[in-house]
Amino acid sequence: MTNKLFLIISVVLSLAFLFSCGKENSTDNDYSKVSFYSSSSSYLSSSSAQKKDLKALKAFHPSFPGGLAIWGEGGNLGETFSLLFNDQSNQESIILNNGEWVFPAVGWTAASLLGNVFCGVGQQFLQGKDTAVRIDISTQKCADSNFAPPEYLSPNDGQFKPLRIITCKNISSVSANGNCNGTNKGASASYKIQVPGYPVFKTNSISMPYTPVIESLCINATSITTLDSTTSDTSTLVKIPIGKTSTSRLGVRIKAYEHSNCTDSSPWMIDYDFPNGLINGSATGSSSAKVFAGTVNTDIFLAHNTVSPPGVAYKLSMAGTSLGQASSCLGPYTISVNDSIALFINVTANSTVTLSHSGTQDGYFYTTSDCSSAAITQTTIASGTSSINNIYFKKSTKDPNVVLTAAMAGLVSATLPLNVTGIATKLAVSGVTSGTTNTCIGPFTVKLKDSYDSDVTSANSISVHLTSTNGAFYWGTDTLCSSTTYTFINIAVNYSSFNFYYKYSGSASTVATIDATSDTLTGTSMTVQF
Repeated sequence: MTNKLFLIISVVLSLAFLFSCGKENSTDNDYSKVSFYSSSSSYLSSSSAQKKDLKALKAFHPSFPGGLAIWGEGGNLGETFSLLFNDQSNQESIILNNGEWVFPAVGWTAASLLGNVFCGVGQQFLQGKDTAVRIDISTQKCADSNFAPPEYLSPNDGQFKPLRIITCKNISSVSANGNCNGTNKGASASYKIQVPGYPVFKTNSISMPYTPVIESLCINATSITTLDSTTSDTSTLVKIPIGKTSTSRLGVRIKAYEHSNCTDSSPWMIDYDFPNGLINGSATGSSSAKVFAGTVNTDIFLAHNTVSPPGVAYKLSMAGTSLGQASSCLGPYTISVNDSIALFINVTANSTVTLSHSGTQDGYFYTTSDCSSAAITQTTIASGTSSINNIYFKKSTKDPNVVLTAAMAGLVSATLPLNVTGIATKLAVSGVTSGTTNTCIGPFTVKLKDSYDSDVTSANSISVHLTSTNGAFYWGTDTLCSSTTYTFINIAVNYSSFNFYYKYSGSASTVATIDATSDTLTGTSMTVQF
């Protein structure tokens, strides 16, 4: 099948999701039933999209034998999910919380994450009713900023640069196009790369796959035949999106084995989870993985020494929120002792945990939920227990790149990335200042601002109401003002703005006022001459 055939995929992408707590049968207007389609499918008509999606799905698989992943991020609760289409999945629709959603989609034309890669992005504001979301995918759309910055694309064909994996004992000083040789070579000798599916969950969550993973073949490390060999450089043919900074999309997992052919069992296997995409770092901490745009490859450095057997304390883990506003008491954070396969291990004596953080140094740890206790730099996991769960953190200034660290002598430290946003105090609206009556104009933009007029990322879902006499508002991709009108739009968690279009039906030669208001923030307005 030629590359040209895939330029615009003309099949219905239909999904289903068994939403927990009985929501799939809910008539609650807080939720919407969503299916997906592309623009010119011979299987789709406006009256039969819901009925014929299974037929279209059967036609879809021959086009992408490597599978297709559709991610979602947004809604009023700032949720994320990932659903995968492969030979084992056969879903029709998905139940989602209402609000603004973004749906990046990626497909592979060959099995095992190989072949050409096709991309597309759907966007929809859900309002409590059955909704068909359009996603058109092509090779050219992989250049969209949702999937990777430009430096991670090959200048020859615009595809994602293939992954190159380098295992090291220490990655503190590694760089793009580099290597870990000799005494610094790590213990990994083979790998599998996975795109996991995970259910709708709370903000920035990732869980065990709901749909079967899309997985590469076993990749044996180049030139590694024993643990004493001297090079750790392994180039692959796998091409995947690395994601977008400060989002919760495009989760990836790399499974590393200490022996060839991926036949090892625990404890000789380590999972490197990137739940927010390769670009946003590893869930196991910034000291465990680093990602660079190399000249030819996307370089992934993994820190891997021989691990301890199960049942022996090996590392710390840290769990808690990874997003919050400045001057808020964030937490609680739980710090636990784990073995090499992530089971909890009780310590045999009171054990000291040292707490620290990166970023501008005005943050502190506390033991009370209002951060009113004395600041601490250490805490203790009591003898006979494995965890402590009453740790809180507060920072008075914004910083998107904070990393919380918990350390214990003899164990691998735990890290957790934290985006501390400014405090949103007001809205700002901008756009064109003149237009023609009964004509769609825009886009206009509403942004969150702090008291210093800086852009702010939302730590909470914020509903913005739009009003204007004789004016109607349309979604930010509706350039013709031909779809549904809106009176409010939600700024979801981890977003700072939204766009909209506007149509004025009043008299010509008048000035229209557009008001953007919120129950919790200072509102704003602008005028447009007609």
